[in-house]
Amino acid sequence: MPTFLALAQAVARDSGTVSDLTAPATVTGQTGRLSRIVNWTADAYGDIQRRRDDWRWLRREFSGQTIAAVQRYASTGLSISSRFKHWVFHSDGGEPTFSIFKTADGQSGEGWLAYVPWHEFRRIYLFGSAADDTGKPAYVTVDPQNKLVLYPIPVNAGWKLAHLAD
Repeated sequence: MPTFLALAQAVARDSGTVSDLTAPATVTGQTGRLSRIVNWTADAYGDIQRRRDDWRWLRREFSGQTIAAVQRYASTGLSISSRFKHWVFHSDGGEPTFSIFKTADGQSGEGWLAYVPWHEFRRIYLFGSAADDTGKPAYVTVDPQNKLVLYPIPVNAGWKLAHLAD
């Protein structure tokens, strides 16, 4: 499989607009036309990766820590790479993919988070007095801004989320 640099070099070569056929020598610090070629290559590379949902090689496991009294988490806040496409809530066999455990207690206390579609989650868990409930998260959804939303709100820091994401 070619490296990103090799892809950028092929784009530069095939464009016929760069005189040095080995340019760019690196994908960082470029200016002018080479900068645009590197950016175009990156955009196309990302578009291709996000096109399909069934490319299992693009899936990665991640884990991240909750923050006390924080209910919503962006992928970047959980250190997921910039090529993040979407959350995967069920495996190919229909099993849940999100789990959680209290870091201080270790993984032996790990349990699954139940996925609830956003419209139901909002209606049930973000309405009235339920919206302020705190405790060990048991449910998860994704909001319209593509952030994970946990319920109940983590009462304290130290819960570790584990998940599979594209």
